[in-house]
Amino acid sequence: MPINNDPNAPMSGAAPTPISNWDVLKDQFKAHYEASEPQKYHLALRGIEMIQTGIAELAKLGHIWVAAETWNNKVETDRLTAASNAKAEAQVKADLQAKADTDAKTKAALAKAKSDADEKAASDAKAKGVQPAGGAGFAYMRGPDGALIEYQGNMPAERFNHVHMYQEDPFCAQLWYRKHLNAPTPPAVVLRTEADCKVPRGADRSWPALEKQGMFRNPTTGVIFGDVSMNWYMRQTDKPLVGTRGRLMDHVALSVGNLDAWVAKLRSEGVKFLEQPYRLGDTRAVMIEGPSREAIELVEVK
Repeated sequence: MPINNDPNAPMSGAAPTPISNWDVLKDQFKAHYEASEPQKYHLALRGIEMIQTGIAELAKLGHIWVAAETWNNKVETDRLTAASNAKAEAQVKADLQAKADTDAKTKAALAKAKSDADEKAASDAKAKGVQPAGGAGFAYMRGPDGALIEYQGNMPAERFNHVHMYQEDPFCAQLWYRKHLNAPTPPAVVLRTEADCKVPRGADRSWPALEKQGMFRNPTTGVIFGDVSMNWYMRQTDKPLVGTRGRLMDHVALSVGNLDAWVAKLRSEGVKFLEQPYRLGDTRAVMIEGPSREAIELVEVK
């Protein structure tokens, strides 16, 4: 099988048939050159093997390229999907924020309209010479730490009268204080039960109030310790009440005759203890938590 040594010589004859069997090609070289030109035969055989190896490597590279291209396409698809999802999520957040802003503006506008109406009503009443009804009343003064102190008129004696507190559910709190602390209730109070002590907060605010926008005063109830009343309103916002420890009103204190007996009673009833019995001057005390996370100190007095 003659070989044209000129690489630039034009090809003649029919187009070469693609090689499909390398062993046949090797046999053809062997028949022509092994006996007459062994050196040329071995060189040709080595060349065929190198061509085979090269073609095999190119095939591997082709597979690698296809795999790499497939991976790149997947990465790009994932990137586009993530970008699309992020854009959709950002749009949802933007829509929610826009709604929240609109709701806040609407709420602020309604509050301002009501405040303006209240101020106008007060101004009109003042212009007409309307005066308070008179008689026993109350007012608030602000203490050095911002505490509000209520003073109430026309009482038979000057004394500590009552404490106002907020409760999650005032009627349920009343049951808790009666059960665990044996607290009496004001006269003519109709007691509720665990089944009906939770009632919704009233919709209307009233004045005088601790806040300019007024106070929700219903539902309201309380208990009595000695001659001091503990009066409750329902919490004024939609947020749950937090613990009182470390705040302006850290706790209230009640006196008991036998601390050990009270500790045993309260533990048997599952009351939460904030502090175990401790020394307090020349006596002892313990700290428990009330129904709306208010801290209550029991001080032993003998």
